[in-house]
Amino acid sequence: MKFDWEQYNKWDAWGKDIIIDWLSSKGHTMVHNPDKYGIDLYSDYKGKLYLWEVEVSTRHVWTCEDDYKSEAVSFLGRKKKWAEWPFYYCIICSATESIVLCSSSVIYKPEYKQERYVVSRDCVDVFYHVPKELCRWIR
Repeated sequence: MKFDWEQYNKWDAWGKDIIIDWLSSKGHTMVHNPDKYGIDLYSDYKGKLYLWEVEVSTRHVWTCEDDYKSEAVSFLGRKKKWAEWPFYYCIICSATESIVLCSSSVIYKPEYKQERYVVSRDCVDVFYHVPKELCRWIR
């Protein structure tokens, strides 16, 4: 399956704006990202640089850890390529604008790695299923 530009165009900027608004409310200053194909966002907080990867979930509805149906949050393995620079991986619920996030240093551990056949992509993909209690939940 090819990259779905329609979904990207619909959700990418929307999801980034949600995270930018949240980070700004916490005192972060957004920093220009020099690589449009790299990690999604950079921010500065008290002189420290933070990196953020942003995704939007349109398949599952949640507002918090308690109503998240699975016991683990699934993070894409292909984002591991940026893990040498610790980053925060954010997933936003499209229906509620709630955020679940986790540090790449927690996500990409061998014990969370799973391989699954993905019908829509017609291939085996790697995912990391992190126990939901290790994630941060923001409404």
